[in-house]
Amino acid sequence: MRNFQIFFTRMLLFMLFIGAQLAMSHSWLDSVQVEAKKAVGYIRDFNGRDKEVDTHNSYLMSSTRVPVCKLNQQSPKNSVSFPRLKAAPGDRVVAFHTENGHVSLPATSSSKSGVTYWFGTTNQQEIPTLGDVLEWRDAGEEEDGPGQYLGASTYDDKKCAEPNQSPISAQRGVGPRGVGKACKDSGFDIPKGLKPGTIFTVYWVWDFSEHFGLNPNFFEWYSSCLDIDIVLGSGGNGDKPVTGYKAPSRARIG
Repeated sequence: MRNFQIFFTRMLLFMLFIGAQLAMSHSWLDSVQVEAKKAVGYIRDFNGRDKEVDTHNSYLMSSTRVPVCKLNQQSPKNSVSFPRLKAAPGDRVVAFHTENGHVSLPATSSSKSGVTYWFGTTNQQEIPTLGDVLEWRDAGEEEDGPGQYLGASTYDDKKCAEPNQSPISAQRGVGPRGVGKACKDSGFDIPKGLKPGTIFTVYWVWDFSEHFGLNPNFFEWYSSCLDIDIVLGSGGNGDKPVTGYKAPSRARIG
């Protein structure tokens, strides 16, 4: 009986630890990169991984009616230390974020870490709502609307992990004492119709609730906002393109 009580207590503490980790850990983009050229850029108002990194960068939206950008990311500003990305039309842009326990410490064996979506616009004057950018999916990759849908990816790239005791972390070569591996978002191509000298604003939104056709009764969306300076260049990365996630069809959106 005593052994059972010890086992139950340990399991309860472990589940509370997991729940706390998930409750406190969110995600944002740590960096974006032109895949072939290795040029690196950052989201708006990024200050690196200081002690306030979670509070400063994570943004949980309460509904589709709120701005898609957090208050400190609603204007196109970057510090000298963390500048915005420079990319040419046709370049492949990928992004990196830590999984923060959402992959290696799932709350249940059936939980999913979600899907990420990319949207872009040349209009820096207005901050759209989450609902606005989700509607851009209707138009696909058309370039003549207020904004455009650029692509989607899975949050979990099947390689990333945080250092912890979980089997997933160990399987991915990290474990409790290893170095964390960032998740690589398969990203998007810079539209070829953009003119050098313009600024392309991009919204990365993470659907942790997988609302698109999977769980309409649970809402949990996060975002990061960034700007890209469009420069002269041949575009295209010359490498094998990253395989992107095929998003659910519009008909499945709840």
